[in-house]
Amino acid sequence: MFIGIDHGTTAMRFSTGAREFKISREEARTFSADDLGRLCPLDEIEGIAVCYSMGDGIPAITDIRKVKNRGIISREGAGKHIGGGTRVYDEIERSGLPAVVIPGLHRGSPTDPRFKAYSHQASPEKIGILYEVSHDLGPDIVVCDASSNTVTLLVTEGRITGAFDACIFAPGTQHGALDVDAIRLIDRGDSTANDAFLHAGVNYTVPPELRVETMAMFAAME
Repeated sequence: MFIGIDHGTTAMRFSTGAREFKISREEARTFSADDLGRLCPLDEIEGIAVCYSMGDGIPAITDIRKVKNRGIISREGAGKHIGGGTRVYDEIERSGLPAVVIPGLHRGSPTDPRFKAYSHQASPEKIGILYEVSHDLGPDIVVCDASSNTVTLLVTEGRITGAFDACIFAPGTQHGALDVDAIRLIDRGDSTANDAFLHAGVNYTVPPELRVETMAMFAAME
């Protein structure tokens, strides 16, 4: 049995494809590897794919035993720090179960160099989304994952060409790029850059009746 673990904005998700469960990132702070027994007996697990944070410290799918610093450059940066994802990663690493860590897309990735104008392109779980969609739709696709973040990714001839993350252009419901007002708040000391990013999504910037249309417009432009 193979298991995928998604480190999402609001929850940790665990799936075999046939069975799945999710827990909030707050609940994940008490996670134990034994909790995977909700999916299957532990001795039936043949492999686990772990997504953690931005995945910007590794350029390829890597055995968890060979990964340093959980596969990231730093815990500092854009995103809310709760501790649930770290707990899950560390429990899987300590368990001795066979596991690999999925990379994100970043300047160290083998993507089109033009996308490397920005340091971060996409988090690891987006690789899984691309894999699924490319199997259904073919080797030349544009995929937009619009939720808390909006991330748009390009696949050309079956290879990942690059991606745009919410911190660059199209906003999600929670997160988005820093505009002039946000930069002014930061310069005045009224907000950190991370907090400004966490509150740049359409839930905070436009009226409720325009939120879906706004996300759709920016995603289409992207």
